[in-house]
Amino acid sequence: MAEQQPTTPAFKPTALQLRYREARATALADGRPFTDAVLARQLGCRHATISNWKQDVEFLEWLDADAREVVRHYCAPVLLRTAERALNGSIAHAKLLFRVLDLMPVRRQRDLEQLEIIVAVPRPPRP
Repeated sequence: MAEQQPTTPAFKPTALQLRYREARATALADGRPFTDAVLARQLGCRHATISNWKQDVEFLEWLDADAREVVRHYCAPVLLRTAERALNGSIAHAKLLFRVLDLMPVRRQRDLEQLEIIVAVPRPPRP
């Protein structure tokens, strides 16, 4: 995946914030446990500095933008296949799909209005 610099229109990260995001991404990619306190020591800043950043909604949106894109990239085909199997009658896939959809934030009421669910249960053959 190409290196992208996700940004929100009003947010301009500092050099330290860029280093924090990179250290956090590296720890996640390596599967290493980490805390903001550990990352702060690594970066040579105070833990309170990172805590203050996390009070800023624009910072959090910027920080998670690339993670959301990766999740969309890798999860979209899986969700599509799950939806196809659910529509073909798999109750297990339908349950899984609803659990995943339940975890996703609904941005607008219109999103709910566009979701139409039709359950078709075949009748058993007549004796």
